[in-house]
Amino acid sequence: MTASSSANKPISTESLENAAKNIDSALQSDRQYSELDALLRNARHAGGTLTGMTDGDYPSLSSQGLASVPLIGPVRHVPLPAELSEQFAHVQCNCFMGLLPTIQRGWVTIDTEIYFWNYETGGDLAYYEGLAEVVLSVGLVVPKPGVFQPHIKFLLVVCTASEVVVLGVTFESEADDPYALMHLQPNPLFSLSSDGINMVQVRGTPEGRIFLAGANGHLYELQYQSYLSWFGKRCKLVNQSSSYFSFLVPSALRFGENDPIVQIEYDPTRQLLYTRSDNGSIYVYDLAEDGQGISSVCSISQDAILSEAVRAANNPHGLDSSNFKPLVSICPIKKSESVSLALLGVTSSGVRLYFSINAASLGGRYSSLSLAHIRMPPGFAPNGPPQRPLNVHLANLARGNVQMCMSQNDSIDVVWSISPDTFGITSSLQETSITTAIEGRVWALEESPEPCLFEAKVAGTRTLPPTIVCQHVKPVQRTILLTSQGTFILTSLRPVDQLLHLLESSNGMDTEAIANFYKLHSEKEGCATALILTCNSVGTDHLIASSAARSFFKFGGEPTLRSGTFSNASVGQTSNHSLLASSNTTMLNTSQSRDPAQLGGAIMPNEVVYSGKHAGICLYFARLLAPLWDGKLVEDNQTPHLISRFTCDDLAWFTEQLSGLKSFLDDYAPLSLSELPTDSPHRAGPTGGRVQAEALERNSVLQLRLLVQYSVEALELWRELCEYQFHLVAERLPANIKEDLCRTTFRDLVVSGKQITVALINALMERYFGDSNLTDALSARYVICPVLPIMLEFPNKNCSLYFWSQDLI
Repeated sequence: MTASSSANKPISTESLENAAKNIDSALQSDRQYSELDALLRNARHAGGTLTGMTDGDYPSLSSQGLASVPLIGPVRHVPLPAELSEQFAHVQCNCFMGLLPTIQRGWVTIDTEIYFWNYETGGDLAYYEGLAEVVLSVGLVVPKPGVFQPHIKFLLVVCTASEVVVLGVTFESEADDPYALMHLQPNPLFSLSSDGINMVQVRGTPEGRIFLAGANGHLYELQYQSYLSWFGKRCKLVNQSSSYFSFLVPSALRFGENDPIVQIEYDPTRQLLYTRSDNGSIYVYDLAEDGQGISSVCSISQDAILSEAVRAANNPHGLDSSNFKPLVSICPIKKSESVSLALLGVTSSGVRLYFSINAASLGGRYSSLSLAHIRMPPGFAPNGPPQRPLNVHLANLARGNVQMCMSQNDSIDVVWSISPDTFGITSSLQETSITTAIEGRVWALEESPEPCLFEAKVAGTRTLPPTIVCQHVKPVQRTILLTSQGTFILTSLRPVDQLLHLLESSNGMDTEAIANFYKLHSEKEGCATALILTCNSVGTDHLIASSAARSFFKFGGEPTLRSGTFSNASVGQTSNHSLLASSNTTMLNTSQSRDPAQLGGAIMPNEVVYSGKHAGICLYFARLLAPLWDGKLVEDNQTPHLISRFTCDDLAWFTEQLSGLKSFLDDYAPLSLSELPTDSPHRAGPTGGRVQAEALERNSVLQLRLLVQYSVEALELWRELCEYQFHLVAERLPANIKEDLCRTTFRDLVVSGKQITVALINALMERYFGDSNLTDALSARYVICPVLPIMLEFPNKNCSLYFWSQDLI
């Protein structure tokens, strides 16, 4: 039994192509966002490179009727373990605190002892007391591959006044937590003298390198290996800011401790290492493309930064130059956030200094660091609130969101959270700000690493798009703050979280705040956001899903005709029923021509302006399948085998998400039709035009619905092929089909790829019918992929979109 392509296709390829063009337009629209550098440049004024001075830089949500929209979630406080709190009474010399977010641990040093605990739960308290001197700094590093036994998952680097100690870290896993119980090896893996130099910070790289910040102003690297060398040693300290041989020079002959290094930051996307000194100087080191080298790129002093900031601001407002100093924190800007901007510096006044890294013209990768833009904090706009950050001592940047900790008094810190996430695709940088009081002084501020498929699910982009484009896969951002009172966890809310809050607080009513949410983001973006809540089968209760669907229909607008004369000809029995009609009217900037023959022969205008509901469906579909849609299905490599670009888990995720949209379109079609008015389609004038626009939109939505069904089946089929070793199935394809498959995108497969699909199923059947055991296994799986029962003549024929009875020969 084999499958063959049907000569007469029950479903028109033109219908799929029409729907696919809508998805193409939605994707193109999403991909036209401005990068961070352009957003800042577009917002500047007076010929300078300074923003943050106008009301438009920090728009007020209150003025837009959205005062009740939260910017952050409820602050979660996890106290320190009671046993640890008791130890603070025994401090004699020094106490330091920090976070190890990779393993969800906080640490506290009390003189010579180190304590660890799980900052999410407050449990799993552990300690180490095998040190003779006061602990100055602690860092967690991934070990180099092949140096230690596999059970050593991390290295704990501990620096005291006289030595650097490296301990092995192991874990016991529980359920889904691989780091449930932490264990420190009692005997150090390495221990070496620091030569009297205080190492005040530790920073590791994914390649297992260990860098140390010296209080004498130098950057050191702890180099280690699995075998004896280096005059009989397995590890050594190398001064990377002076000379590879500086470890041979007595400390008395080295530079004085005039400007200690207080911060080391690493950018894995550019393989750059930055240091900040106590006086505000920045040093840049290039670790080479493979992360294994090191060379000094440049340095810039605090005075040079100040001079450049004053000159670059070129501001007519007479800003005090003291706002541009001192520099209290630096944060790398990943390539995924900006191609041209590489580093953010934050001053004690909350001013953000954006630096670009310049490419080298001769030799090397980079040559210099230059100030590209100045962003003033909230409080400088003429009509905005006067509150502004002061006494900032710590800052963090994560996916465009900035948190700054400022000292208010000895017992309270205030955290400024500044974020562009509330706004969609804009031409200039617009941000919201909110302050949160935190009990105690913040010692450490880190982003919580969330396990996700975020970046893998956003394709075809230069940098990560605005949050509103990728919020369906972007996890909620969590920021961990550590004080002597415990950990405080801040959650930055996405637009979908804000809509969820409005729906929950509305008690099922269509409130003005919900309407204003749609106005703020536009009808199409509001509808796309509502679909996340409506179509998500996991994590959204039925009441919220229903409320989101109701807001979709209530505030999503209506289709209209752009131009032309109206025909009194009949448009069919359903011409007066728009699948997405509601009582609200608006316009949307999406249009597409339609064949009058599709509407009962009526003579229709060339264009229809679809509603926000129609555009929202297109946006949601396009964003779900962005990594798949116009990308090739197989890897572009030189191997003789064809390899699928997507794994079974990837395809299962896409299928689950798209199935939610399919269910939405299936469930709400009859509801929307039954609730619509039954105006006659023969009326002339504006009313007749509205009816015809509704008919055109309904036709387009039915085509989208068909495209969704086809896409779900294509995903199921492709997952089935991957389950049964795609490369082995593909080996049996004819040569011409292999060539076509190498060029085929998911869009091609769904819209016009029946010949390839039939060939793939024939190859799958050919491979497995030769083995009875495998044939039985394949037959037993037909429920997973409804294509297979048809091909195997099972009675459950649920894949009539791709294959029909005449396809079986």
